[in-house]
Amino acid sequence: MVKRRKTIALDEDIITSISDIAKKKGMSLSNYLRRLLTAAINVEKHGINPEQALYEQIILKYMKTAGLTFNPIEDISNVNKSIWETTGKRLGLILRIREIDRTKALKDTILLLLSGIGEITLEERRDTVKITCITTKTEKKVLEALEALILSLAGQLDVTLDTHIDEGIIIIEFKK
Repeated sequence: MVKRRKTIALDEDIITSISDIAKKKGMSLSNYLRRLLTAAINVEKHGINPEQALYEQIILKYMKTAGLTFNPIEDISNVNKSIWETTGKRLGLILRIREIDRTKALKDTILLLLSGIGEITLEERRDTVKITCITTKTEKKVLEALEALILSLAGQLDVTLDTHIDEGIIIIEFKK
């Protein structure tokens, strides 16, 4: 592959941070940037926003730290609701300690939790977020357990939610 030089202007703090990371990995700045940009291009080719994908990885990391794992829906229908509440509190505390933007973290966590169970609609207005998940394969008690987790997570993040659960649907609204 032919290499070409191109000058790119970056803020000094970004250059310092990237240089430090590359050095810790035993790589040159150019090689590290090449790898980052190649990964971003590959993600974009799959229709995924690289910035959002990286942010979701941060949320997933802390979800795992809080004790959340992804399991088949059938496996979680018998789980005690208080376990879900405790996990939500734990996750909320971790996100607060890590100083993650609270409303963005809440929105992205809800989207990650609901992404495997149904069709999701996200409506973002200037000051509100509304997430609707319609599912035909998820029992109401599973949706209630997810609601318990989400409500306790929101409580830790000092965000008030309005939720509505019915057979096959969960609607969550909150102010940004």
